[in-house]
Amino acid sequence: MRVALLADIHGNLTALEAVLADLAREGVDQTVCLGDLAAKGPAPHEVVEQVKALGCITVRGNTDASLLEPGLEAEVKGLHGPMRQIGEIFLWCREQLSPADRDYLAALPSTAVLQLDHGRSLLCFHGSPRSARDTILATTPDAELEPMFRGWTQEYLVGGHTHRQLFRRFNEAILLNPGSVGLPSTSSGEPRPMAEYAILSCGPRRASVELRQVPFDLERVLSLARERKLPHAGWWESNW
Repeated sequence: MRVALLADIHGNLTALEAVLADLAREGVDQTVCLGDLAAKGPAPHEVVEQVKALGCITVRGNTDASLLEPGLEAEVKGLHGPMRQIGEIFLWCREQLSPADRDYLAALPSTAVLQLDHGRSLLCFHGSPRSARDTILATTPDAELEPMFRGWTQEYLVGGHTHRQLFRRFNEAILLNPGSVGLPSTSSGEPRPMAEYAILSCGPRRASVELRQVPFDLERVLSLARERKLPHAGWWESNW
């Protein structure tokens, strides 16, 4: 059984299309999306539509929840500097979503469990099953992970949020982060045009994980941001 793991698309349809084209050549049995679909990129509506069309297990990320907050406008008005610019991009992204898009994001669960072959199972979340804002890194001590996963017994624990690919053990489980489809970052935190995802393959006696990187057309992404008048598009573009 082969499961594709996607996370943190962030309104980047070009990167998502690159990943789906790569997956079409590979063939998988299931696809899982680990949240943060729409915010920060130039194609929030189209990304939500594409994920909906996949019909895959999807959980809600922290930015998905932020787009639905009724007090978002007031919160953005109280921000300054780069945070104000990011907030205004969030507001623009929310305006691009249809009522059906918003209903879809609102209905997403914070966690989901996928039953795999051979009696194994996979727990899906964004930051952690405790909170979509939790950060899990390779260096996070097991003692900090314990309360995040208390009560969960799945063999595979998969989440996103950090935009960094991760493979590590936690107790008897495998902990995975496929990286970010739409805003993959270097160790310094700077984004780069390499869409990240993962494939988990489970057999009767062994399992394997492929952490993948697929190039996408960055100029197409930047052109779309300018064409659609993304707020602060010049500043947003400079961050690439």
